Amino acid sequence: MKIAYYLPVVLFSCFVHSCTPIRGCTEPTADNFDLNAEDDDGTCIPSRDKIIGEYTYSSFWTDIVSGQDFFVLGDVQITEAHLAANSFNANFDGSLILQGSISQNNISITNRTIETSTYSGIGNWVSPDTVDVVFNVTLTDPILPAAQQFVFYCKKTQ
Repeated sequence: MKIAYYLPVVLFSCFVHSCTPIRGCTEPTADNFDLNAEDDDGTCIPSRDKIIGEYTYSSFWTDIVSGQDFFVLGDVQITEAHLAANSFNANFDGSLILQGSISQNNISITNRTIETSTYSGIGNWVSPDTVDVVFNVTLTDPILPAAQQFVFYCKKTQ
């Protein structure tokens, strides 16, 4: 008699459990994306959040006109942008503003033309306080050579 009483309860529990979707983060660009999640539970952590802040940078490049090597130190502020998921703005030394996005640990700088130069680039989130970015700058001035590459090593200060 007891078995007849518990059997429907056990079967019903198994049926309800198998119909319950797996909850988790369903946003593919989030740091905690769960491939098995079927129902978003609101716990997604945008990749952009980890890079928001102020950084000091060191930049290295070889000038393509003079052939000389340069080393520059400066500041960059990375702020949230509302252009797309995980997008950000990067303001270097209070003037040059670039835009980009991050997915997991991969940074992409959006093509942007400022005066006679077009900026694009890629980068990596290296550690909780370090971002390395390589900028490719294409000059649109016909007198100057076509491309220049800048490497920025950014260390978080705030």
